[in-house]
Amino acid sequence: MEHVTEKIDINSATQEELKELPGLGPTLANEIIAARPFKSADDLRKLKGIGEKRYEKLRPFFHD
Repeated sequence: MEHVTEKIDINSATQEELKELPGLGPTLANEIIAARPFKSADDLRKLKGIGEKRYEKLRPFFHD
């Protein structure tokens, strides 16, 4: 599995790109896609299944 090294755009990332992120499987990837558009990646906090710890792990992978 390839890991994401560049930051990605939360509003245009594919399911495959999202699934590469640590702790993010196909279900959460689909929820992120369904909840678009986001004003910023900080809106991840509003999704069910993304608590503070998971948010802290994921946030650095997204553009501001």
